[in-house]
Amino acid sequence: MTAKQYLEKVHYLRKRCDSIDRRLRFLRARAEGMRGISYDRDRVQTSPHNQLEAAVVDMVAIETKYAALLAEYTEAVEIRAKQITSMDDARYAEILWLRYIETTDHGRPMTLDDIADEMGYSVSHVTRLHGAALQAFARQYGKDDRF
Repeated sequence: MTAKQYLEKVHYLRKRCDSIDRRLRFLRARAEGMRGISYDRDRVQTSPHNQLEAAVVDMVAIETKYAALLAEYTEAVEIRAKQITSMDDARYAEILWLRYIETTDHGRPMTLDDIADEMGYSVSHVTRLHGAALQAFARQYGKDDRF
């Protein structure tokens, strides 16, 4: 695994968390619109299975998966943040932090263009620094078991 792939895992996990969160919100909204079975009436129309019960079972399973994924994401961010902040070159640390840990206001990863604007450098300079930062990161942490 390259340094870039290792660092990008944070974005991958964030996307998966966001996807599961959207699915949960959809299921909750759907469950809120459903009615349970009313047993106090003279006639009860039955169906092969209770839709509300099925929706709740789905939500519980997805929430369990979401909790595990969120824990994995949190751990990945903490580990990479410690590694990045302990780098020797502050410019490298800043570029890697902005690219792989920080997000824009819309929740997407910062591009090298965004980083160039943030740091006041040209895009070509940030591109060169990013490559050098990845090489420095690989040298410093390439022997790490998690890498």
